[in-house]
Amino acid sequence: MRCLALLALSLISLGSAACGDDSVPASDAGTDAGRPDVNSDAALADADAGTHDAGGSDTGAVDAGRADLGARDVGTVDAGPGGENLIGTSLEGITVSWSETAELCTRWHENAPLVDELERKVHITLPPHSRPSLGDGHLAQAQITSGRSRRGPLSTDQIELADHITSTRLTNYELRNPTGDTSLYASIDHTLDDGSVLIEEYSVYRQRGDDRPVDLGGDDNSEIRFAYVPFGRPDAISLERCGGDPGLSPAIEVVAATNGQRTATIIRQLNTQPAPAGSFPVQLHSTIFVFSDRPWETFKASGFWAHTYSALHHNWVEDTLVDFTRDLRWYKTVYEPYLNGQVTTSQMITRARLRELNTGNGAPHVEIEWLELLGSQSQTETWTVVSGDFWHRVESATLGRTISACASPTVLSLGDYEFAHGLQLITCPSSSALGFELHRAVPFSFMEEPELVGTAIEGAAIEAATLSGRPGYRIQVGSHRVEISKSQTEYYFMTIRDSSGSELQSFLTAPIDLHGLFDPNAGDELFSGLGGTDVSMRLVRRRAGQGVGESSIFAPVRFELSFGGATHVVDTWDQLAYTNTHHNWDDRLEARTGELTLLWHIRYENGPLVQTVRAVETLSGREVLAETVITPD
Repeated sequence: MRCLALLALSLISLGSAACGDDSVPASDAGTDAGRPDVNSDAALADADAGTHDAGGSDTGAVDAGRADLGARDVGTVDAGPGGENLIGTSLEGITVSWSETAELCTRWHENAPLVDELERKVHITLPPHSRPSLGDGHLAQAQITSGRSRRGPLSTDQIELADHITSTRLTNYELRNPTGDTSLYASIDHTLDDGSVLIEEYSVYRQRGDDRPVDLGGDDNSEIRFAYVPFGRPDAISLERCGGDPGLSPAIEVVAATNGQRTATIIRQLNTQPAPAGSFPVQLHSTIFVFSDRPWETFKASGFWAHTYSALHHNWVEDTLVDFTRDLRWYKTVYEPYLNGQVTTSQMITRARLRELNTGNGAPHVEIEWLELLGSQSQTETWTVVSGDFWHRVESATLGRTISACASPTVLSLGDYEFAHGLQLITCPSSSALGFELHRAVPFSFMEEPELVGTAIEGAAIEAATLSGRPGYRIQVGSHRVEISKSQTEYYFMTIRDSSGSELQSFLTAPIDLHGLFDPNAGDELFSGLGGTDVSMRLVRRRAGQGVGESSIFAPVRFELSFGGATHVVDTWDQLAYTNTHHNWDDRLEARTGELTLLWHIRYENGPLVQTVRAVETLSGREVLAETVITPD
């Protein structure tokens, strides 16, 4: 969004990994054959309208791997009063532990086109609920009494589940082997007034003597699963922990593209893991675009709402939408002001679509939509990917395994602050003045030769040298030469030269933490405290850019205020308004719940910053909480 002054932030890229089958069948490679038309911008716009209307026509989405959640043809189980039906089984006395709030999001489904993935996108929040046992009577009485369903980040996209669930039914209950090691399969349908259904599923097996509780919040939460059936669709959409399973690993992928005059480097972070067969999981977190004509300005989008992923089996023919209007930083600093008639910059990316990657013989390209804010004009540019058909993985953990010269290789990430040039250096410890021996270099950004992004450079292309009296290396990157030498501090000197040896750029840099750069929550600050015995508050704000002088520009993430025995929480973007001030010495927040307006103020008073909170009725303006000073925790 703005020039990042420090490159010592984390930058992870996960390239496409083999999934047990390296060949691409002709029917899967390089075309959209057999897929519904996903080319219509109008269809995508309609699918991304952002309202909570879950209606629409059946577009034939496939819920791969979840045959048990197929077409809904359910009845109601005639259940007993409680858990008596489990007496004598190995499930007798097994408790259900639901101690943590479940944040559940849709995952991508094989063969579903992008328009379907957009229509099915949902985030369900379920606070702890009581489930006394796994008995048929207790599950038949199970209710959802709180929680929220989100189809987007704005208030119009969200509903409170308790206000919209019209019926709850135990639709399946099957005990197997009740006299031995017992298994249970059960489903509870919570039907909403718009016709959609939230499904609560149980799949539990216990050997005799195993009295472990069924734990919704545990790392293995496969015993309690949830699914969502939008109105008008026959398929249930499986939900998973937002951000992916904790067993997934962070990764960074990079590709480079050109439109004929300019080049673009695209680097993204995701969570994934290798798959022995089939498709691998993809949980996209952040994507950064850097352009050769404006390398000082990084365009970064983060979060669940900003990313939608679509692919065929084996993750082939990938189609990804990056929506900058659904990134909190961009929304609060550029897009929301623009919608309200204020222009804070001349131009922004609204959406970027990365198409036909991971094909093997396709035509991967990127469609980038720019919005001219002053004239409200949009234009879409098409960029051809020149770094190969596949994403290249460049995170340190993966690159460190690519050499066997030493038992413990170290990856050193170096680059300029403008992201025009960045290299991953795979090294082994040595007694040299540098303290390491360079074995391989992988560019994660190189504006002059984008086709080499993600390519390993080694052998004769790497030469140890003394540069201006300092120990270092010369690295041949295509027709360009990169010179790296070590100062007597933690800093490195880097020089980029063209084919004639002329210096293009020279700078001082420190090692970069690539992963930190992509952290969606990077720059988050928490304010919390108490106001006497009855008032407490928590505010999360996210650094969204550099203001004037020492000031920062913040975007509000979440505000929570408790008083009078009730807790009020606001986290919808359009119900949070933050005022940034010089030095951030007089910042204010206004959070609207509908009935109440919650106010937070931080001010400098010749000493520590003082925080106060206040609350008024939105319509009448009547004060329901007088201004209260907050003492930080």
